[in-house]
Amino acid sequence: MIMQKAKIATKYIVPSRQLAAKTTTYRFKIRSILEELKDALRALAESVKIQGQTIDKIISRMDEKNPQARDLSDALNRNSESNEKLAKTLETKLPAMLPELNRNQTGMVSKTMLKSLTAKKRTVFFSAEGDLYTDPKKEHCYPMSTGKLRLRIMRILLERKGFVQTDTLAGLTDTTRKSLEYAIDRINALGKQKLNKNITLIDGRRFTGYRIHPDIFIRET
Repeated sequence: MIMQKAKIATKYIVPSRQLAAKTTTYRFKIRSILEELKDALRALAESVKIQGQTIDKIISRMDEKNPQARDLSDALNRNSESNEKLAKTLETKLPAMLPELNRNQTGMVSKTMLKSLTAKKRTVFFSAEGDLYTDPKKEHCYPMSTGKLRLRIMRILLERKGFVQTDTLAGLTDTTRKSLEYAIDRINALGKQKLNKNITLIDGRRFTGYRIHPDIFIRET
């Protein structure tokens, strides 16, 4: 009898590898969707001058346990064949998540998110020695090891995986706000010069600080 129950139980057990394969095939993860949504809301706050309190209130409830966030993630993954379907999904799902915003403001968030979600990221390699490069390395290499402050900035932004407030980043790198801003300007200028004119390595926002630019993917080697 016990053996028979064991056979019935194992019949319906799905191997862990199979489960992992199913979950990792999703193009849009809830976490990445929420990050794009938060970025879009911050950009909206800057462009239409919405009170920071309202945006902060909306962002504070954006977590992976939010049923609406999971619903949005599932809907995006079901409709990821074309940009038109993704846009339609965002237009229909976002108003329920952002009831504080009017239709025009929600539409602006939708457009910002669609642009980020569908953008093809450029890969930039980052060596242990501090070299940023693209293929072929001999032709496109920015040796950051020559600038210690710039190297520290890049490593901290890579670790944080999101925006770091300007004053926080200045403290972490043990420098002044002015020196920090100059160093980031030089990182972006030299990145364009040595890697590719269309590459911006660091994205900066007036109220939210700095982060690795969302249009690039940095692969550590």
